[in-house]
Amino acid sequence: MCTKTKVGTLGRRAPRAFLFMAKSFNDVAAEIRARIESGLYASDRPIPSERVLGEEFDVHRATLRRALAKLENEGLLRRSPGERPYPSPMRRPAEGSIGLCATDRDDPFARSLLATGIVQALRESGSNFRLTWADDRAFRPAHPLTPEIQSFVGLVLWPPFLTDVERLREIRKRMPTVLVDAPVGGFESDFVGFQDEKAGYEATQHLIEAGHRRIGFIGMMQVVTTRYRFNGFLRCLNDAGLEQVKGYEPLIYVDRLPATVIDAYFERSLSDRPTAFVCENDEAAARLMPYLSERGLRVPDDVALIGFGGAQPVLLSAMGLTTMEQPYIQAGYEAARLLLRRLEAPGQEPDREVLLPMSLKARSSSGAPKDALV
Repeated sequence: MCTKTKVGTLGRRAPRAFLFMAKSFNDVAAEIRARIESGLYASDRPIPSERVLGEEFDVHRATLRRALAKLENEGLLRRSPGERPYPSPMRRPAEGSIGLCATDRDDPFARSLLATGIVQALRESGSNFRLTWADDRAFRPAHPLTPEIQSFVGLVLWPPFLTDVERLREIRKRMPTVLVDAPVGGFESDFVGFQDEKAGYEATQHLIEAGHRRIGFIGMMQVVTTRYRFNGFLRCLNDAGLEQVKGYEPLIYVDRLPATVIDAYFERSLSDRPTAFVCENDEAAARLMPYLSERGLRVPDDVALIGFGGAQPVLLSAMGLTTMEQPYIQAGYEAARLLLRRLEAPGQEPDREVLLPMSLKARSSSGAPKDALV
């Protein structure tokens, strides 16, 4: 005798949909993408038909078509009317050496930060480019191009205190170049710089807001970035109705700068001496500090200082030096991106210019003068 058993809810066979998670179109696209990138689906023959793929992935045809459309939008599949899609030919990652020539040997910290930004951009690009340091002697007159430099696929020059424009033009005929920090007169190239005039204005404004009214500027006027900062300095004084304390723009090298400034400082009467200086860079301000101390002058009570750069924050913090920080890592990153664009499409775009803002890092050296009203 056959006994019928009533099957309750727990005894029923669960619908198939509850036994596994159905694949989404993103899941299907990811699997097909992996097969294309690995070479399993070659570019010289079409991928399997929708029927075959639908059965393999066990998905509805609408889901499969969404996955294929996604891969077409990504450029991984190409399709002609009435034909099955073909994988697009896979490009090999670009490779070669990118040269970084830093002609300012006095600031290895800034060079390292610049290199960090370049490497970051190269990694993000998915290329196999590698960064190589270049000897700046090859960019000077009467020095031949070394085989190493001739092997570069691109070159970043910073800072370009170079006078041999013909040599630069010769190099650019061989490879794309990007200048960082300052342009070179007569040489056209992609350029990444800083908003020096704006930074000069903001540095001066910071001192004025601290209570300073007699402010001098220290720098070498033959340096183009110094001239931009000086222009911002003058414009800020003019907007504030103040006059420049003249006599502190010597056209000399930085290692002779402090003594010259101190001599000029003590030649003035007490009421005529500046209470603050905007220095062309951190090095000029740092070199000035011990000379001031030897003469019994305190920073900032007697003389306030502010520089430009910020590549050594630990040292600057220990010194208490206020600075307009230059984003060196971002500059390297932007320079590498410009270079990569040139390598992908050489000669197809006009020269591009990127100017990055600086940021004020206020420390004790730019405090109020001792006679300021509280």
